[in-house]
Amino acid sequence: RSPLLLAVLGALFIMVPFLFWHQTWFGRRLANQEIGQFLQDSEHPRKIQQALSQIADRIVQGDATVETWYPKIPPLAQHPNAIIRTTAAWVMGQDNRSDAFHRALVDLLKDSDVMVRRNAALALVRFQDSSGRAELVKMLQPFAIAAPVEGTVSVQTQPGQSLGTGILLVRIRPAQGPAQGKDVEVRSPFAGLVERIFLPDKSHV
Repeated sequence: RSPLLLAVLGALFIMVPFLFWHQTWFGRRLANQEIGQFLQDSEHPRKIQQALSQIADRIVQGDATVETWYPKIPPLAQHPNAIIRTTAAWVMGQDNRSDAFHRALVDLLKDSDVMVRRNAALALVRFQDSSGRAELVKMLQPFAIAAPVEGTVSVQTQPGQSLGTGILLVRIRPAQGPAQGKDVEVRSPFAGLVERIFLPDKSHV
């Protein structure tokens, strides 16, 4: 009933999506000060990703000023979030002149996450370093996913199904241990096609 209220609501309908886009879209160019702030924002991994993405873009564009942030990138290769480690590996592969990047990438070949290892192996090719060859060969082979805990499995997919990254494959109900009674979800580490399921639904793994 109030023209002012309608105006406020109209403004909110415009501003809220804009602010969400402004905070989440990687394509928005960050100022130098923002990149420095985002790299240190441990509470918001997506901001770290955005900063790393823009650093990679500037490396490709030949922007020499980007080297200001180089010392901050190898430590991110040890970040507890695997997505950050994966992104850091990709960024370090953009400049094959950096000895610090080279050393960090070699260490990432031993990472527990498969996508981190694969990105590191691909990046090392840029350094003419063949130490990631075994991981590169594995990329051409079927990838078997092991059960992380013992328990009863509930299969959520089927052979021949196409999957995206993070899609639920199975739930496992542990019979004992700290996770007893709580389902453990196993998700696809990358996009692909389900070739084979080794055990039937409701079986013990």
